[in-house]
Amino acid sequence: MKKILCVFVTGLLFTSCREKRTLVGPAPEGGPEQNENSDASVNSSKDPYAECEFQFDEGLDIDLSLESKDEVKSLRFQKQIYENRITPLLAASGASSLKYVETKNVKFFKVPRPKASCRFFATLPEAPTDFLKLWRDTEKAMGGGEFDVILGMFLPQNSADKVELLKETSVIGVLESTDRWTLVHEFMHHEFEQRRVENSGNSEKLKEEFFSSGQSVKDLAKAFESNPSTKNFTNLVLGVQRSTKAVIELSKAYALEEVSIESYLQENHEKGIFKTVKLNKSSSDHYIVQSAHSAMSLLNKVAKVLNSIEEEALYRNDVTSYEKNNETMKMLNDLKREIYQAIEVSGNRELFENANALRLQLTPFDAPCSRMGINEQIQSAWIKQVESAESAIRP
Repeated sequence: MKKILCVFVTGLLFTSCREKRTLVGPAPEGGPEQNENSDASVNSSKDPYAECEFQFDEGLDIDLSLESKDEVKSLRFQKQIYENRITPLLAASGASSLKYVETKNVKFFKVPRPKASCRFFATLPEAPTDFLKLWRDTEKAMGGGEFDVILGMFLPQNSADKVELLKETSVIGVLESTDRWTLVHEFMHHEFEQRRVENSGNSEKLKEEFFSSGQSVKDLAKAFESNPSTKNFTNLVLGVQRSTKAVIELSKAYALEEVSIESYLQENHEKGIFKTVKLNKSSSDHYIVQSAHSAMSLLNKVAKVLNSIEEEALYRNDVTSYEKNNETMKMLNDLKREIYQAIEVSGNRELFENANALRLQLTPFDAPCSRMGINEQIQSAWIKQVESAESAIRP
C-alpha cells in the first residue's frame, strides 16, 4: 500500500500561540540599541528627545471629537481592517498618536531603555511588572542575545497571557527608544484582532481550532492504520482538509499579518502619507521576506502531506477522496500564490529566493521579528509529530 503521511501539529508551540504580536527589529535612530549594562550605553540623556530624528510633538494633532464612518479595506491575504481608524495616525505626532489609540480600548506602556540616546516614548507610563516579565521571558525564548531586543508587543483583551490588565483592556508595550513605526504597527495588530472579534472569532479560537483539528487528524490516522477501509480513508482526507484550513488561518493571523502590516506601512511611507517617522527599508524588507518565507516553509510541508494523500487516493482509485484532496490543495496553492505576489510587489523576489541563507546575512541592525518564530516553531512541532507517529505512515 502506498505511503501516506497524515499527521498535523498538536504539540505545544511555546510562546508561539500566545495571543501576542512581538516586533523585533533595528534600532530606529542611529544604529543598534546597546545593551543597558554595556559600557557603550552611558547616555542617561536629560532631554530624552535630544538625539531623536523626530520630536514627540512633531506632526499633526488628531481631532478626537471627530468620528468617521468605518470603512473596511482589504490588505494582503484578504485581511480586513477599518482603514479609517489607521489613517489618522499616519501623519500624527507621537503625543497625539498615543491619545488617539487609547480611545480604542488599548493601553500603551513603555519598556524602559534609560541609557538610549533617543527615548521617544519616555513620557509613557512604565509597563506593569507582569507585562515586563512576559516581555523578558519572550526575549529569552527567542534566544535573546545582545541585539535581540523586542520593540513592541501586542496582547489582546482576555487572552491567556498572565497580565492582569487584560481582563479590562488590550495592552501594547513599546521599547521607549523605538518610534511611531512600532506604535502604528502594533496598533494595526489590535485592529486586525478587533475585526476577528467582530466576525465571531479571535486569536484564541484560531489556536483552539488548530490544536483540535490536529488532534482529530492523529485520531483518524490511528483508525485508518487499524482498518484501512475506504470510509476511514475518506474520514482522514476530510480531517486533513479541516486541519489544513486551520494552518492557513493561523498563518494569516501571525506570520502573514506581519507581511500585510509592513507592506501597508512601507507603501504609505513611500507615498508621503506616513510621516514623522523613518523607514529603515532594508530591515523592513528583511522582516517581510523572513515572515513570508517562514509561512511558505510550513505550507510546503503541508503540501507534502497532501501529495501523499493524492498518491494513496490514486492507488485506491478513490475518486471522491481524490477530488476532496484537490480542493484542499487549491486552498493551499492559492495562499502560496498570494505570498509570491506580495513578495513580487514589494520588490523582494531575489531576497525571498535566497531566504534560506538569510539568517547568516543578517546584521544586528536587522534582527528578525519574533512573530516569525511562530511559523518556525509550528514547523518544529509538526516534524516532531511526524517522527513520533510512525504508526500513521502506511507501508
